[in-house]
Amino acid sequence: MKRIFLIGLMLVSMISFSQEETKSYTPYFAAGLSMTNTDDFNAGNYPSIEVGLMYSEITVAAVFGRNNLTNMFDNQESFNNYWYEGKISYSKPLSDNINGYGLFGIGTYIDGSSMFIEYGLGISSDLTDNIGTFIQVSNWDNVNYITPGFFISF
Repeated sequence: MKRIFLIGLMLVSMISFSQEETKSYTPYFAAGLSMTNTDDFNAGNYPSIEVGLMYSEITVAAVFGRNNLTNMFDNQESFNNYWYEGKISYSKPLSDNINGYGLFGIGTYIDGSSMFIEYGLGISSDLTDNIGTFIQVSNWDNVNYITPGFFISF
């Protein structure tokens, strides 16, 4: 009985060890431009950059962006135009190099005047082993956006 218990314990520890060895966190960088239906391109588009970690189907990220493109490069620039967000997503493969995903995020402007929630769906496609593109539809602070972008994984 002791031998059976010892063999079982060794098998469980070997399985646990090999599972731990295959864990792989993949860091990535992404950039996108969230666009809404407006007559003024500069006022209705939000550029952003994102850094995060992918593990299996789960992604956790920090996003940093600007509230629009108006006055972006003039002397009246202010940090109050910028926001940051924590985001999580869950993805599933749709084909060999295409994934579908759902996302949820919570953020605020740097001045802390208001918080917002983002939620939506997207599709990403791998172009190479570590470069890809995405497009997502999300509701961000009660406004619908379409966001195309690209990502690089490391």
